[in-house]
Amino acid sequence: MSTVLHPYDVTKESEILEPLDFNRRSRLKHYDKTFRSQIINVIRLTDKEKLFHVRIIDPAERERFTFLPGQFVMVEVPGYGEVPISISSSPSQKGFIELCIRQAGVVTSVLHKAKRGAIV
Repeated sequence: MSTVLHPYDVTKESEILEPLDFNRRSRLKHYDKTFRSQIINVIRLTDKEKLFHVRIIDPAERERFTFLPGQFVMVEVPGYGEVPISISSSPSQKGFIELCIRQAGVVTSVLHKAKRGAIV
C-alpha cells in the first residue's frame, strides 16, 4: 500500500546551511528576560477562556521583542505566582501579543479578574 501526498500537504522548509543547536546557551539567554507589561484589552470568549492583548510598557523593549510560532511566555502575577502561556498572535503582528488564557488554577483565575490597564 502506498500513500500519495498532495503537494499542499507537504511543508517545504528553506535550506538549512548548518545543523541546528537546540542546546546553545546564547540563544536561551536571549529569551530569558523579564518585561514589565500591561493588559491593553480583554475579550471574553467563553465562561472559562479570555483573550488578552498584552503590551510591553517600554517602547524600546517592545520593538526588540521577537518570538517564533509555538513559543510561550511566563506570565507572573505578583503575590500569586506565574504560569506558562502560549502566544496566540502571529510574530508579524507588532505592538502587542495575544494570550488566550483558560481559567484553570490560582494564577489564571486572578488573571481572569484583571482589567484593562493591569500590570503583569
